[in-house]
Amino acid sequence: YLKMCKIYIGLFICCMFSQSMAQNNDQYNFKFKSYTTLQGLSDNTIVKTVKDKYGFLWIATHNGVNKFDGLNFKTYTHDPNDSNSLRSIWIADLLIDNNQILWLSTEWGLCYYDETKDKFKYINDRSSIQLVYKMPLCNDKKNNIWIAAEDGLKKVNTATKKYINTSLKRIPDPQFIVEDNNGYLIIGTRGKGIYNYNPLNDSYKLLQFKGIPSDTHFMDAIRDKDAVWIASSEGLLLLKNNETFELFSNGLYTLKNKK
Repeated sequence: YLKMCKIYIGLFICCMFSQSMAQNNDQYNFKFKSYTTLQGLSDNTIVKTVKDKYGFLWIATHNGVNKFDGLNFKTYTHDPNDSNSLRSIWIADLLIDNNQILWLSTEWGLCYYDETKDKFKYINDRSSIQLVYKMPLCNDKKNNIWIAAEDGLKKVNTATKKYINTSLKRIPDPQFIVEDNNGYLIIGTRGKGIYNYNPLNDSYKLLQFKGIPSDTHFMDAIRDKDAVWIASSEGLLLLKNNETFELFSNGLYTLKNKK
């Protein structure tokens, strides 16, 4: 009798578990819809997306930037016959600052969106702010924008739309820039290390990671509560206070270092 009770109880638990899983699957029954150039997108290579205060989705591509209202795409790109158009079709990065202004980094510079004229305006001449492949942007707590360009790190005053150069005069193949919780800027490159920049005294240093190859590709990063998570060709890197790092590779905790 006890054996039969155990069997019935076991079957009851299995049924309840299966029902719960089925309900959860129904709850998270995601549906995806694909948008391509056939639906009006200017290019199928998507670099980044952001949503503005009106709910428009801005989509950076390698053939201009698209504004999507949920039904239709509007494309902003380079027009050789229009001096007010984008200088290039190549969009490297985009962000929305604390004042809800959209900024783009493109070949030949940095521009912002003037919604009253429905145009993008550049803040630099063509000879400055160099882009080779990527030119990542970062918005800090004081609403400054930082540009990691081939010809160095630049600071943009979003109120005046002016920028200044910093002591970091060259960043080879920059891939990302992020502000950590201490106000330092962490700048990753492809095969040339990670730079740590201090905005308070305009100084920087190249971080050294013992046990990690010097030609490692540091491709992207995100700030956490007390650390920065960095995607690299060697695995997932956890950087804390610019002094301690931990490396996770192949699902394993593989390396730890304290300076």
